Amino acid sequence: LVLVEFTDYQCPFCRRAHDDLMPTLQKKFVDAGKLRFVSRNYPLEFHPNAEPAASAALCADLQKQFWPMRDRLFAVPHDIDEATLAREQRAR
Repeated sequence: LVLVEFTDYQCPFCRRAHDDLMPTLQKKFVDAGKLRFVSRNYPLEFHPNAEPAASAALCADLQKQFWPMRDRLFAVPHDIDEATLAREQRAR
């Protein structure tokens, strides 16, 4: 079974799903080998920094660091900006 998520790093609903739902899904299903979780970037046009955040996640993926970067992007404040993205990329 594969669950495909389409996410926007500035979306409060996506953040809530990441914070509230993902830990349970990870523990009960992904870690148990019952579910494969796939994340796709879907930056919404009315979130001005969602596309740069998605680009940062893709750059991290090239370095095999997508999942840690995804967690960092959801951990930063909702008003994520380019300075925050640059700081998170350096933190990797």
